[in-house]
Amino acid sequence: MEIRIAPFTVVFGGRKKKYYVMYPLRPPVGGAVLMVLDSKGAPIKTADAYASRRSRIVSAAFAAINRGISQPLEKLRSVPSPAALELAENVGWLARYGPGTQDILLPSTPVFFRGGLPAGLREQAAGDAPRAMQLLADCVRQGVAEPIRPGSAVVTAAELAASGD
Repeated sequence: MEIRIAPFTVVFGGRKKKYYVMYPLRPPVGGAVLMVLDSKGAPIKTADAYASRRSRIVSAAFAAINRGISQPLEKLRSVPSPAALELAENVGWLARYGPGTQDILLPSTPVFFRGGLPAGLREQAAGDAPRAMQLLADCVRQGVAEPIRPGSAVVTAAELAASGD
């Protein structure tokens, strides 16, 4: 599940107001499919797939998604406020492991275990992505794992030596 963010504007009384829509490409079944954020990244509203398009904000948010102008959350981590990240965690889109806006795990975030994967961790996740993210966040908080940040490089000596050919 990749989470994306797109900016959009809505005109109210002749004034343009800027908003963002944050959404997962494959939302959890039966849950929120988008979150509208104000210009400062604070959450305003969530909507499911059956949300009324009569709301200007919700309609404009769906239109922004359909325009294909969004970017991955990893590139726009500064947009969502801590409250928006907390709400996203509550609806199962991500897991937070610290207080900062950078301290989040997405389903696609690689996590490194120094001592190998703890026994039974896969079984505890039981095929549930939100549960798996929470388990990994717990491991990071406990210090037995660490997330690999976007842009980090992981290479072996063999790969490094082979790239010199």
